[in-house]
Amino acid sequence: MDDAGQGTGDDTLRHERRRSAELWRIQQLLAQVTALKAQNRALACQLADTKQKLEESEISETIARQRAMDYYTQGVELSVLRGELADASRRRGWADYEAQKLQDEVGELRAALAASRAAHQARAAMEAQRDRLLEHVRVLEGLLAEAGARAPRRPGGVVAAGMAAAQGREGGGGGGGTALLHSLALPALPAPAARSRDGSGLGEATAPALPRPARGGSAAAAGPPERHADWDASSDGHCSSDDDAAACEEQTALQGEVAALQLQLEAAQARLLDARAARALERRELLLRLQGGDRARARLQDVSARASKALADKDRAVAENAELAELRARRAQQHAREELARALTRGAEAERQAARRQRALEARAEAQGEELREMARRHAEEVAALRAQLAAAAGAGGGSEHEGILLMISSDGGHSVPAD
Repeated sequence: MDDAGQGTGDDTLRHERRRSAELWRIQQLLAQVTALKAQNRALACQLADTKQKLEESEISETIARQRAMDYYTQGVELSVLRGELADASRRRGWADYEAQKLQDEVGELRAALAASRAAHQARAAMEAQRDRLLEHVRVLEGLLAEAGARAPRRPGGVVAAGMAAAQGREGGGGGGGTALLHSLALPALPAPAARSRDGSGLGEATAPALPRPARGGSAAAAGPPERHADWDASSDGHCSSDDDAAACEEQTALQGEVAALQLQLEAAQARLLDARAARALERRELLLRLQGGDRARARLQDVSARASKALADKDRAVAENAELAELRARRAQQHAREELARALTRGAEAERQAARRQRALEARAEAQGEELREMARRHAEEVAALRAQLAAAAGAGGGSEHEGILLMISSDGGHSVPAD
């Protein structure tokens, strides 16, 4: 009996030890299952975060790519606009410079035209003055002709009185009347200016002496007249005793008047010569001014031609700049297309990499899930075996401790294990 009881106690002790070991292993398995569940939940959260980050990165990359394209397009447009603005500024500066030059040339031409008008007005004034002097000379010539026509009514007395008057005036410095009293003819007067071909008045000539009208309508012969029968060579210039005293005085007065008219005529001729010389000088100045006006017109034509050429060059430069701008725009568009293609290629490559990473993560999560399901299956099998063993032990010995272990296993491990 004692041996039987001792053997039963040993079996019970071994059974208790085995049961304690199995309980400890069950507890370890439960801890592993709990850790695997926590790891599975962590992996699921990590996978969700990875997916969200991947979507956010794709959205951010798309936005950044769109912004980069917008910035690049705006930069290209800004560069083109800056180039066009610089070209327009250069064209405007050149046009302002040409306009200023044209304004200066126009001012010079206006000054030359004003000087030409003043020269024409001066020429008209000189011609009017010349006409007045010629009219004055003609009046003096008429007076001299009238005096000469009135003088030879008594040839001997008139000539003697004239010679006496002339000799008396020569003693006083008035020697200009000697030839007049010898011939009773007017000296040569300068004719009106005959214009030369160049208009300078250098081709002026002198006209022959004006005819001396006489009382029968015929001109008297030039040169000293023949001595009359009653001329006394030994006389002192006074009338002879045979002449009438009144006629002698009249002849002397007429000769004095003729001498005075001759002096006036010589003064008028001197003024006329001075006026002609001044008019010749003014004609030369006018010619020079007209030549200056011609040069100014030629320069204006040259400036106009240069301005036309400058405008043509500017139009050609504008056309070339437009062509260059269009070519640059095409190159910029081509470059933008290439950049967009490269960006799309990089985006597609990034999407493929993200898809590969996502597939790798999903594959790893699937593998980890398979491992977890396999571990859960083994755990379920072990739990089922333990349940069977505990059920058998409980059926054999029965006890509240076995029921508590079964309740713990069924409450934790029997419902939360993931199925296939």
